[in-house]
Amino acid sequence: MKLGQEVLAGQNAILSAGTGSGKTEAALVPALLKLDERRIFLLYPTKALLQDQRKRVENIVGALGQQILGREPRIIVDTGDEDDPTGYSADIVLTNLDKFVYRLFGYGKRRWGYIYPYRLTHDARKPLVVFDEAHAYEETIFSHFWFVLNKLTYERRVQTLLLSATLPESFIEALRDDAFEAFPRPESEGDFFALVKDEERRSGRQFYRGIVSQEQAASRAADLFREGHRVAIIFRRIAGKGGLQEAWKNLQERVGTEMARTEGDGIAGSVLAYHGGQLPGYRSRVLNRLLHLDDKREPYLLLATHAMEVGVDISTEFMFCGAGEGDFVLGPESFVQQIGRCARRPDENGNVYLVVGEEGETPKFARVLEVDAEVSPETKSLLNAMNEPPSAERAERSVEYLHDEALYRYVYDHVPENAQIWERGTLVTREWEPSIELVFSEMCEDDTYIGGIPQQRFWRGGKMKESLSLPIRRAASLAPFCAWVFTGQDEDNDSPLRVALGGEKQRSLGEALAQLGYPIPSDANRYSFQDARQAPLTLLMPESYRGKNYVDDNLGLVTWPGDTKEIHFGNPNIRRYETTLKKNNPSTSLILRWEEPRREEV
Repeated sequence: MKLGQEVLAGQNAILSAGTGSGKTEAALVPALLKLDERRIFLLYPTKALLQDQRKRVENIVGALGQQILGREPRIIVDTGDEDDPTGYSADIVLTNLDKFVYRLFGYGKRRWGYIYPYRLTHDARKPLVVFDEAHAYEETIFSHFWFVLNKLTYERRVQTLLLSATLPESFIEALRDDAFEAFPRPESEGDFFALVKDEERRSGRQFYRGIVSQEQAASRAADLFREGHRVAIIFRRIAGKGGLQEAWKNLQERVGTEMARTEGDGIAGSVLAYHGGQLPGYRSRVLNRLLHLDDKREPYLLLATHAMEVGVDISTEFMFCGAGEGDFVLGPESFVQQIGRCARRPDENGNVYLVVGEEGETPKFARVLEVDAEVSPETKSLLNAMNEPPSAERAERSVEYLHDEALYRYVYDHVPENAQIWERGTLVTREWEPSIELVFSEMCEDDTYIGGIPQQRFWRGGKMKESLSLPIRRAASLAPFCAWVFTGQDEDNDSPLRVALGGEKQRSLGEALAQLGYPIPSDANRYSFQDARQAPLTLLMPESYRGKNYVDDNLGLVTWPGDTKEIHFGNPNIRRYETTLKKNNPSTSLILRWEEPRREEV
């Protein structure tokens, strides 16, 4: 009720409520009452969560939205996989922060890119921006998150809602800003963000059962599944020792007949894998199968990465949380999010284990957990207090924030000196190491498909449906075994065009790039990009090689990092790296360089 009052009053608000408490409904329903005056933007931290919530949003909007507008509300998705065809003129936009920032700066089709900033800041229909799972932004992406709060929420007075079960108290206090310092404004306006807390329990009870080894976790999970329970193991990494792929292979001997497999347009089997190394289409079908089994309360055994932490509405009976190690160590926030997928229904009791590997350490937060005791709301509060949110002060000094500032001044304040920065088109939202798209070639329905579309459409520049983004270091290890495809525009700059290295015309590297308008190099088989993000390269893995690196859809892609060297050039604040992609017959080298900021020691 309190959140509804804040929404209708146009106040920024934080809803702090437990998992399964209906935060999405609490924000959307009052917002819909003003849908004729407002355009709603729902921002999710991951595309997987967005797809999971899509049907839920459609159900919430349903009849109420139609009653308000006198027509069926238009809901669109705008991500890297699906582009908004409406230019932000739809009633409700589901997107992620990466794409939202991209649109904020007018990127997209050059002819229509300007329309997105216009809709956000000048349209008569005012925007309402809702960040679901607002705690899920880490260092780099947090800088963009903080920039949006400063430029849209504060300077442009765009109403903003933050929804989270684990937003740290220190960050909440920073956003409330009761000292009127971080966001200067008249005292009559009160808190910059109003805080609405919902402490009513709507989920079941989770009990902490202690620490087990990886071998014990896999064995016990398989036994529990065979006994008819819903079980999940969450891993901190996909590949390598103690990773998801290794566990999947070991489980095949125990529950092989139940392993997930494609059947028609869906998935059969009740032992499921869900992680970022899978092709998006298969991962989506796995999620649908998982939600179906969970809704029917049928047994399943899920092997997943931390992608399952955020917002996926399942309710396991047993949850094994991998503690990880080094850069992959499990934090208190992630632990609370993971166990929120256990005993989610009010009538259930769940069992939670910490899984520690041979070389791993017990997480520090485990000291507040008592074996065989409930992980009570009070315990979760203690865990949340241990979270260390990214620093807003450090974010404002970050390269990402300063770059956003330069783009913003060009797009919104018309500062011509920043045009060159905008033209360059570099926008780092997650990782500074650039990525390269990998697609597969396969026979389907008597035709060859590339990237999930018929090969003829692919070579004509059609939008791909199935691809994997690989960090350059990992792409380098696959490059010798893949075809190299470069994407650009035709001579009239009207239509996309793809040109392959070699092929029937035996194009050299220089010839392939020259066809797309790049300068002809002195060495036709060697080319360098000073900014790897400008390299228009897609790797095409032939079907004959796919079985070696993409054994099956459950394991996903198996890769290893190639060689990378750091180039020292005298700047104390910047690191410069170089990786070389190579092919033989003839010997060909594509040199890719990129830069990363040196992070402050925390």
